[in-house]
Amino acid sequence: MAPWFSEGESIDRQKFITLLNVYPSDPELNLLLDQAVRITKVDSRQDLYPLFSVCPAGEKSNLAHTDIKDFTYWNALTPPGYSVSWKSPQAQSDINLSYQMVESRLSTHIELKGSILNGICFKAGIPLARAVITLTHELAHYVDHQMTIKDNMLQYADAQNFASEVLYAKGGEYAAYQMQMKTLRALQKEFQIDESELNISRLSAFFDHDGRVINPEGLETFILSDYPSGLGYAKTFKLEYREQLIRSEKSLTSLIDWLTGGLAQSIQTNITKFSRTAREYEDILPQWSAAKRTPEQDRKYAEMLVKYEQTKSWVKFYSTYQNDLYSNIGAINQRLSQTIDQIRNQ
Repeated sequence: MAPWFSEGESIDRQKFITLLNVYPSDPELNLLLDQAVRITKVDSRQDLYPLFSVCPAGEKSNLAHTDIKDFTYWNALTPPGYSVSWKSPQAQSDINLSYQMVESRLSTHIELKGSILNGICFKAGIPLARAVITLTHELAHYVDHQMTIKDNMLQYADAQNFASEVLYAKGGEYAAYQMQMKTLRALQKEFQIDESELNISRLSAFFDHDGRVINPEGLETFILSDYPSGLGYAKTFKLEYREQLIRSEKSLTSLIDWLTGGLAQSIQTNITKFSRTAREYEDILPQWSAAKRTPEQDRKYAEMLVKYEQTKSWVKFYSTYQNDLYSNIGAINQRLSQTIDQIRNQ
């Protein structure tokens, strides 16, 4: 069976069109491609080709690999009517490159989370039919990537619980292998592909002729079990569990340092500044109220009253913010302590 591309070649538009020409007509598989077009913000399926590259020679991986970077940024809460601004060059760069993003207003700060697809690589020499079924596997990871599933590692009792949740998550390995086998079955029907040439018969045994799972427990065991009896993901998930715990420890430590340091100082500075301004208005407004005023002075007086009320609202906002901040620091510290305990128990 001819390879999709050979050693030394790249995946250009024409190479990707070659793959699309044998892509199955199945509606679900075509919806997957259309979702990729939508989130990548390109005009057509052919324009997806820059997402794909050749895996570096000697890289220890499967036939393909999807590299997604998740990012998190924090910012101070803003008074009502004001939007948050993400000013740092790195934040702006990540925002521009992201394909999914969510901004959350928490009790102590605003949190921005997003995902960036660094790329999907294929190994040189992969047969064209195998490239098609591998493509849908990797697109399932890309399109349905869950960027928040590893946010709170305390929700997982241990590495085994983590592995089970991540395995079955939307965009996880279980769903990706289902999509892969659905593609194989569609190719077999449309192009009479011989699966014996694709080195996929062991996985194929868990699916019927339409690509539906017929042995869920067996498929899970096969995905998780060590080589050579399975695909070896249990070890991968175990390592990832510890790595994510360590990342959580570092992230929580940084968050606490920022909340109790720079943010707390900024809030206090705003309380002091706006309280001083409010007192200045309180000193001058009675004089304007008692005096006879020209129409122009009436306008200025009305403007001062509006600014005074606005300044008082800001004092109230930042004072409440300060109280909420210190009320919630304890809970974040507790999360950090529990995360450290979980790392020690590994």
